[in-house]
Amino acid sequence: MDHPITTTKHPPAKFLKHLQDAIIQFFGPLCGASFVACNGRSTEDPASPVVSVISLVGDVNWVFALVLTKATAELVTEKFSGFKISYDSLDMKDIVGEMSNIIGGDLVARLDREGIKAQLSLPTVLRGKSLRLANPEDLASAILCFQSSQGEFWAQLSWPKELSNEK
Repeated sequence: MDHPITTTKHPPAKFLKHLQDAIIQFFGPLCGASFVACNGRSTEDPASPVVSVISLVGDVNWVFALVLTKATAELVTEKFSGFKISYDSLDMKDIVGEMSNIIGGDLVARLDREGIKAQLSLPTVLRGKSLRLANPEDLASAILCFQSSQGEFWAQLSWPKELSNEK
């Protein structure tokens, strides 16, 4: 891999790279986001995060989560929408869900070019204090960390552990 990734087991590296590229494609022009090593960054239990979760089903069965801290969410949603969005509003959930849906659509298009068919579920958006992304024991995951002018955020990709042994 070109970049360090926090992971419990690796799916094929090119698929993590596709997710990384889809996120940079969306957030790069919006707020100058770049991929950074997660080393030393706390991705556990951020203060009041907004989390959007989307499933990919088809030839792959993965779960993608976009995690924004409260401060990052408020700044990046304003940049995306062109107006201030209150953290506590329904608009915050809608816009973060839409952002993850755009990233997920890009990821599906990238997979399609590899001959892998997948469809997206609708996003489920959670917001609150002490939210943690916890996988069942039969799932592996990787966390990709990003830095932008609006703050840090990250993405988690989860998949069945038995796929982690594929070459």
